[in-house]
Amino acid sequence: MDRRTCATLVALTLSSLVVAGCSNSTGSSTEVGPQATDQAVTSSEASVGSFRVGDCWQEDDVAAAAQWLVWEGGDQVDCGTSHNSITFAVPLLGDDFPYSVDADGNLMEPTEAAAAMVGFACRSQAGDLLPPGAPESSMVTVAWYLPTGEQWRAGQRQVRCDLTLQAFDVNRSEPTMRPMPATLADLAIAERSDPLAYEVCALAEDGVAAGPFESPTTTKVVRCDGPHTWRWLQGTQMAAAADAPYPGDATIEAAYVSECAQSDPDQVWWAFPPTAATWAAGDRAIDCWLGKDLPAPRSA
Repeated sequence: MDRRTCATLVALTLSSLVVAGCSNSTGSSTEVGPQATDQAVTSSEASVGSFRVGDCWQEDDVAAAAQWLVWEGGDQVDCGTSHNSITFAVPLLGDDFPYSVDADGNLMEPTEAAAAMVGFACRSQAGDLLPPGAPESSMVTVAWYLPTGEQWRAGQRQVRCDLTLQAFDVNRSEPTMRPMPATLADLAIAERSDPLAYEVCALAEDGVAAGPFESPTTTKVVRCDGPHTWRWLQGTQMAAAADAPYPGDATIEAAYVSECAQSDPDQVWWAFPPTAATWAAGDRAIDCWLGKDLPAPRSA
């Protein structure tokens, strides 16, 4: 699971969120859970939108796909062609959901509580898709997208919840999006058969003396069941509009310390947060790595 709003999930009430699950591709939705009775929900496309479970998407720009407010990426594609994102759930927002817009009617950054409501609804359904025991630190990433301001005014209440495969190329610290299997069922089967193939570790010749990619010529991405000095923790996306100004180094530092610091004081960690330059280009990701020194090799 992603850690976008992990600290506040359990204590939230979901009265503003009606969780709906789709069992077919006809557009009908079935309400599930006690919170679904809090509001009347229509299943007509005109009032809730047109996203479908199983929709496939291809987006080559990971920054555009990771904005996690509204979708600004590529168009829907045939799932038989190359794609790197699949819609797995379409929860419905209630009319009392705290949807905030600016003077121009564009969606503003959601409050922490509102973001947590949406994130919880998506993640709770993602857990039903993946095999039991699937690693938390996994390439499998949950992304969600709210309706735009225009769509909200037109009555769309769907949230689009997608699964993607986020990974790291050899000798690179920047995440990429891997191609997805044809269907969500195929993804679950693949992860069940080889869960370690969906984790990311790095082996640095210098150990944890420097960050995992401080010396890219001596660091390589490896499987986590072999020797490694760094293990990637699936990071977070800071909730901020695409045109939001850089919040300042102190805010960024507080965010990545909260995200990456572990309760064990002896645990080594490393963060890759946005910088002022990457923020301006759309970067909102904080990626955390946990480190460990390998035992010294035995002498012959």
